Amino acid sequence: MPDDPDILPGNWASVYITDLGNGNNECLLNLDTGEFQPQPTTWFKDQAAPRCPIIWAADHGMLFLQYGEVYYTEKGIGPDGLPASYTVGRNEYGIISFDDYLAGSQDWVHVTLLGDDFA
Repeated sequence: MPDDPDILPGNWASVYITDLGNGNNECLLNLDTGEFQPQPTTWFKDQAAPRCPIIWAADHGMLFLQYGEVYYTEKGIGPDGLPASYTVGRNEYGIISFDDYLAGSQDWVHVTLLGDDFA
């Protein structure tokens, strides 16, 4: 695999294109051939904006990615000192082989992060 962390196996790169016409502007681009492949929408950021999986890391033909977000209600104390409820999101992460991902599979293995929900 190339030394550049943004380059995926097979000389593919995850890129953002201004308008693919489907509300989802992310795709994979083959840097050798110029072929681009739009990625499927698998979740909605803030329950509204369509998103495809976010590739956080690639190594040995495997991808670590964020493929979704789960929302839940958390109770706490508001700025006025009274009990309050907040809707918060928790990211969902998984691993999948790059070849399977490129073929359109969404059969990733769920990964649970320990501690803060940051990749």
